[in-house]
Amino acid sequence: MRDKILKKLKEVEELPTISALFLEITKLLQSKTSSMAELSRAIHKDPSLASKVLKVANSACYGLRKKVASLQLALVVLGMKEIARIVSTISVLDTIKEFGGTKQKTFDIRFYWRHSVMTGCLATYLAKEVKENFKGECFVAGLLHDIGKIALLHFFPEDFIEIRKKAAEREINVYKEEKDYLGITHSEIGGWLAEKWSLPVHLITPILLHHEPDKAETSKILTGIVSFADEISLIYMDDTVETKDLGPLANSPAFAVLTGEGKTLDMAKIEADLPRIIREADEFMSVC
Repeated sequence: MRDKILKKLKEVEELPTISALFLEITKLLQSKTSSMAELSRAIHKDPSLASKVLKVANSACYGLRKKVASLQLALVVLGMKEIARIVSTISVLDTIKEFGGTKQKTFDIRFYWRHSVMTGCLATYLAKEVKENFKGECFVAGLLHDIGKIALLHFFPEDFIEIRKKAAEREINVYKEEKDYLGITHSEIGGWLAEKWSLPVHLITPILLHHEPDKAETSKILTGIVSFADEISLIYMDDTVETKDLGPLANSPAFAVLTGEGKTLDMAKIEADLPRIIREADEFMSVC
């Protein structure tokens, strides 16, 4: 089955694209010398996007006392990271729509989208907790970590449905069923897609290895952050479990990555902060 999947992916001629502006902003975030003026100029290349950014910035989500009338003012008030987060979210959602993910009746796109946004928000939070100074990459990596699921659904819809059916019957997680049934996972397909889009390596690695962060040879901390954020998000989005216990995550590969080299994670603080982070993620998602 793996050979069949790889063969079809190699034959793909027309691939849903991610905006050139998103790629440009991703590079700006990576640069240590990028400025608000550069980010503003980049966003203004797409008047429609600039308009959407202003609409989100002026939404109740941010609770600004006065309406911001320009992108430059929005940048000053909200900061580069926040504006980049808005742009990233709008761009990725447009890409998912191009894939047709929002029209699939067999796929809960709202759950997928909420999980992606929540993972991005949690990744941003966790970076601060482990004292890593990322400029916005954490949110973008979290937002994109499961993009391989959308590609799998788009190119192999029957297999996508069968995997979920078999996983439910066997009472195992979908990632393991992908390995057993397809011989390839959504993470690998996501990594392939990220390479096709020419995303930077530091974003490809978390997409490819968010289920196995200990295997990352580059961007290991970022991969661990996204992996841990993914796990936390899934626990809190599981409606079948009433008590949300993060304790077992202390045995996860992601936790080991994030607590290596003398780093620490205060799990009690994380649990206490989670309701606020989840509420903020839901508010943000509602306006994008």
